[in-house]
Amino acid sequence: MILRNFFKDMKSLPKYKCLIRNLVSRDLTLKYRASIMGYLWSMLNPLMLIITYIIAFKYILGMRSISRSQIIVGVVLWTFCATAMMSSVKAILTSAPLLQKVTFPRVIPVISTQIFCLIQHLIVYPVLFITLLVLKKFPNFNWLYVFLILILLNIMLFGMGLFLSTVNIFYRDVEHFLAIAIRILFWFTPIVYNISILSERRFLKYIIAYTPFSPFVRSMTAVLCDGHPIPVECGIQMVSYSVAALGVGIVCFYSFQHRFVEAI
Repeated sequence: MILRNFFKDMKSLPKYKCLIRNLVSRDLTLKYRASIMGYLWSMLNPLMLIITYIIAFKYILGMRSISRSQIIVGVVLWTFCATAMMSSVKAILTSAPLLQKVTFPRVIPVISTQIFCLIQHLIVYPVLFITLLVLKKFPNFNWLYVFLILILLNIMLFGMGLFLSTVNIFYRDVEHFLAIAIRILFWFTPIVYNISILSERRFLKYIIAYTPFSPFVRSMTAVLCDGHPIPVECGIQMVSYSVAALGVGIVCFYSFQHRFVEAI
């Protein structure tokens, strides 16, 4: 029944493409309204984080084992993940007035939020690729794996968005706990350090290797920074996490969507 409702909503999406477009346009307009620099902020925010981490870890702490390109790729990908989670958790609540007045698939606000975050993320890629070229990281056929990584990552983030947006309706503390969890997850994801430096701390290495975003960051780093294909272990993890997150999200969302309007 739950899967039937989900696939029914997915099939009906073309009928609501104007609504999805308007919701995405609304979010973009609200984010950059009265902003002189506009979409440039999507590039400047991760850029400032990248500069900060490179100075802190390579030049202040003297951690020479990590490359600048790894920090750049990791921070760009992490910014997308963190933004998508923080936006998705509020997706249903933000669209509350619309949900109370108009009948449409309740999953649409989550989808539009995911598209909005993806657009912001993709804006950064031209600058990212140019930066990698400057750092002498030249493209090869393995760079095409970026599309597969992003597809799997978006599936996982969509599943997480379904779950988080549902739980946050009934327990508003979730949004605040998520903000703390994101900060903790950053340090448990190999972005500003190489997982290889933890070889003597096997238990910690095991935990970090299996955190939700670790295989995605490691895969993106391997593809863009080293020119290698996706590591087999990371590929298995990415598929497993994506399927699991989507499954949990669908079950949670479609089990409680009939109570959204009364709970908002």
